[in-house]
Amino acid sequence: SSVTDIHHELDGAAFGALVHEVLGIFAQGPKAACIDEDEIYTELLGILTCIVEERFSKVAKPSVYVQLEIAKERLRRFSHWHGKHIAEGWVTKHAEYDMDSCRVSLGGSKEEALSLVGRIDRLDWHEEKKEWLVIDYKTGDNSKSPQQTHRKKDKWADLQLPAYKYMLEVG
Repeated sequence: SSVTDIHHELDGAAFGALVHEVLGIFAQGPKAACIDEDEIYTELLGILTCIVEERFSKVAKPSVYVQLEIAKERLRRFSHWHGKHIAEGWVTKHAEYDMDSCRVSLGGSKEEALSLVGRIDRLDWHEEKKEWLVIDYKTGDNSKSPQQTHRKKDKWADLQLPAYKYMLEVG
């Protein structure tokens, strides 16, 4: 279960899913274009509060509420980043973007091709730069840069981002 004991605490996957859900709802809502950090944070807290009241209300132990305070702090940092990001000219175009199955040949026959499927947390567009930005939220305690996470000694070690790029290009 993603919740080790709903009365006890959220495991890492459940914590990440909760934060992702809040950010996904936010990205599709009316405040997604906002640049004011406090307004963004207020909106995120409102979304988090609705989800928490619906799922946990009176059944959660204090440890879950401690985790929710950690989530609030991460949402506060996101609010700061998001406001600056939007002020720079980025516009959120898609949140929780599902990519259909995409066939990838690794040099073999069509029967040996792989099917890739994926969900991108968020896709933003910058009109002036004519650039797309793939955003992959990380909610773990040990956040790393994309370079640290996905590359080792200048080679791809985690294929998540190259797979997203390929799927967006061919899809």
